[in-house]
Amino acid sequence: MRSSKRGTRGKRGSMNVVKFENYGPPKVLTVESREMPKVNGSNKILIKIVATTITTFDLDRTWYKGFAIGEDLLPGLECSGEIVAVGSSVIGHQVGDKVCALLRGGGYAEYIVVSSWRVIPIPNGMSVDHAATLPYTASVVWNSLFGVGKLMQNCSIMIHDGGGEFGPLAIQLAKLHGCTVFASTGSRREMKYIKALGVDFCVAYDEFFVDRVLEKNEGRGIDFIFDPYGKKVPQNIDIISHGGTLVVVGHGEINEVALDHGLIAKKQIKLIGHFFLLLAREQKKQILEEIVKELWPRFERRELIPNVYKDRYNFYDVVAAHEAMEENVNLGDKILLIPTQQHVMQRLRVDSNLVIVALFVLFYYFFVTCICA
Repeated sequence: MRSSKRGTRGKRGSMNVVKFENYGPPKVLTVESREMPKVNGSNKILIKIVATTITTFDLDRTWYKGFAIGEDLLPGLECSGEIVAVGSSVIGHQVGDKVCALLRGGGYAEYIVVSSWRVIPIPNGMSVDHAATLPYTASVVWNSLFGVGKLMQNCSIMIHDGGGEFGPLAIQLAKLHGCTVFASTGSRREMKYIKALGVDFCVAYDEFFVDRVLEKNEGRGIDFIFDPYGKKVPQNIDIISHGGTLVVVGHGEINEVALDHGLIAKKQIKLIGHFFLLLAREQKKQILEEIVKELWPRFERRELIPNVYKDRYNFYDVVAAHEAMEENVNLGDKILLIPTQQHVMQRLRVDSNLVIVALFVLFYYFFVTCICA
């Protein structure tokens, strides 16, 4: 399904954005033309966006699951692109640099102005569009496991929603850390997907998995549990080891569950809530510096891979893109949203390459025909 309202192209100094004025299903998203932003501060950077991602937080905000729209904030928590202007006090970035950025919203646009601390380089060898999947997701996963969670090497870990937004990267990092990885998923299709990432044992997220997990772990509890949604906290408490760590990630809809406080105390469980978007600026800045230092070399060595869905969507297909993510057609791969102009140029490049190949084949055919004649 395509967005019903179209922006206007060709107006000098304007750009297209995707916005929503009312809460509801994906069809509330529309495209409109706005004035292109300008660098309005000495520490600001103007980025021409190549790609942004659709996150579960974007879905939840559209549906108003616990969050107000705020002051005309557009969806989009992470993006990648090219720097086209910088403020006078910006250090370490210059016009022409290919970068990615952590946003507070606004990624569903052709251009965005952000504070310089939010902008980070792209791992060497990674395409600009794939880099859009990293700033928010990598920050959440890294800080959940190694920041607040203090994940130990060679321990056992349960990663819930292994085929979801955060699961694939969490699985890869846990395996690199020498952990035995248990994971829950929503379907057999997802199980196949995450087993290819190195998961040691899978369970269905909807089943009562306590007995199966404990049996597979030879009766021992799980040392560390990463739960992006918090719907299975009671079962998590049943399977966690004495002194184990349970990190519950907040990012959108808030789920209320009943807890056995006595069992939590008896097991001396470290129960940690982590809502990355509510962290202070200095905390987010530090986490961005950490992922560039610790994770970027691993992406460059191909020890980690970004999970990117095969299909690309442009702004006028944003409704279909949100519907695809709600239906989980992308499994754990991130859906990329490409600004309309960029999407057209990509299609032109692909089509022109096909024309070149076709002409080469045609020339070769006539050449061989003439030789044989």
